[in-house]
Amino acid sequence: MLGERTSIKAIYGSELVYSTCVRQGLSDSSIIDIKLSDWSYDTNALVAHTDASFCSAGPYGCPGTSIDIPVADNYEHSVLAVSEYIGFFSLFFNQESKAKSILHDINTRYTGQVTQQTELIPSVTTNGPKVLWAYIYQGGWTIGSCPNYYCELIKDAGGNLLTMSTPGTGSYGTYTTNEIASLIAQADIWLFTGDTWDTDIMTSTDSVLLQAMSQSPAVKNHQVFDLQKATTNAWFETRVAQPDAVLQDIASIITPKVFNDNNYHRIWFRNVYTESVGTLPLPSTCTDMSQPFLLQSQVFPLSTLSNIAPVTDSTTNGNTLSSGAIAGITVAVVAVAAIALGVAVFITLKGQLIATTTAVTSMAQPGTCTTCKDTNADGTFTLRSINIEVK
Repeated sequence: MLGERTSIKAIYGSELVYSTCVRQGLSDSSIIDIKLSDWSYDTNALVAHTDASFCSAGPYGCPGTSIDIPVADNYEHSVLAVSEYIGFFSLFFNQESKAKSILHDINTRYTGQVTQQTELIPSVTTNGPKVLWAYIYQGGWTIGSCPNYYCELIKDAGGNLLTMSTPGTGSYGTYTTNEIASLIAQADIWLFTGDTWDTDIMTSTDSVLLQAMSQSPAVKNHQVFDLQKATTNAWFETRVAQPDAVLQDIASIITPKVFNDNNYHRIWFRNVYTESVGTLPLPSTCTDMSQPFLLQSQVFPLSTLSNIAPVTDSTTNGNTLSSGAIAGITVAVVAVAAIALGVAVFITLKGQLIATTTAVTSMAQPGTCTTCKDTNADGTFTLRSINIEVK
């Protein structure tokens, strides 16, 4: 997005990468993978190859080196607040003005779509479909709970999120099938936010699950969607920085009457009954490593939002998800993808920092950083509740 993709010099976990360009960098050794094993880093290689390491704030997100720069967007509950961290990253490249334009585009489109949906279908705010956000992993069910980014997305798309009023009794707070059966049975739409529907659900012999599914409107009406349209790596890597496009995906499922453009195709969510895995395949080659990743809304605006002009840059080009292609990922996208994956993933930079980072001497405690707030007339960002001192 900022056009600084060539600054990426190291990652943790090549198996988590969706971007063709980052894969190419790993192949030609311009990018290294410092993963030794799960939760184990090659910190010597990290420090030798990079000047700064952006990593997830929290007890397990950073490798523990002198060049760590924790990023606290995993403590945000607002989907738009998370996307604003592109402003944080822009500070390191003197790209505040460009970040401001990108964020203006995102926020305008997001709020514009919410307003238009409310105008077209006023009743969705009170009588919207019941939406279940749930998936199973190793026998335990994870259910959506609020506050969280998807609560906002589902509400803004016109849906009512189904939640549990009591904690789960399974491992790490997950739920048993018996505990969530009633939610499955009443769901109008089921967003199965994982990649095991075909293996864990379609082959299940669990009588409780099968009974709940037989009653579920979502199942009866084939309104079940997982994250396999472009694979889960694409979801974690590309959706965080473009909440307006995610809202379009979810709204096209929850309130399809709003979408009068038959050319719109979902990016991340796959209908498990009518679409195959990987409908949007990863391109085989990287066109230009130096070009920024384009926001979906910049190249494929919906006709229903055509009165809201996207911010464009005549020098920007490259593949996008609208044709099933990603030219690559930016600093901001990878860093927040690390948090979404729930593992200690980070990216690192070399040679393009405005100032060489040798130590991070002051950082707010995780949870106190809310958003980057644009308060300056010249388009620069003032960080709120976070203090990074570079020496």
